[in-house]
Amino acid sequence: EITMLFADIRGYSTLTKDMDPTTAVRMLNDFFTTITPVINAHHGIVDKYVGDELVALFTKSTSKGSSEYLAVEAALAIQNELQRINHEWELTGRPKIHVGIGIHTGEVVLGQIGSFDRKDYTAIGANMNFAARLQALAGPGETIISEETYTGVTGQIMARRVGPFDVKGFGD
Repeated sequence: EITMLFADIRGYSTLTKDMDPTTAVRMLNDFFTTITPVINAHHGIVDKYVGDELVALFTKSTSKGSSEYLAVEAALAIQNELQRINHEWELTGRPKIHVGIGIHTGEVVLGQIGSFDRKDYTAIGANMNFAARLQALAGPGETIISEETYTGVTGQIMARRVGPFDVKGFGD
């Protein structure tokens, strides 16, 4: 059982459609350079970058909190860090970026996936898909956590119930 965090830039295609590829790559690298240390500082593991999306895994609890708490705190820190860099970027004429974040806690299979020649160590399972679907529901600057994640942080964070949502492949 782990906690999964998916963070995706909102409106990335629209934001970059008129940008030259070098500028778009620089923006993505600056974005990932900003948020990756936040994941690491909260004892998460960056699983992968997929286009303009980051997938992080929180596989254990530490003295600083449960995997659920660490993931939620990382999400809040990411949103705060993006506010800071957006202010800097605005001063230099760069476009602002906003992310939607989805967090879910559940059982997955952790292991090597791939071919004989190339493998990735990653998490697989329906719970990964559910976390990705929550991220897709989150608007710019929003973080949506599942009920399973909320159970692990009850009394530690303030949250409000949203939904119900029809989550593709999962129902309400």
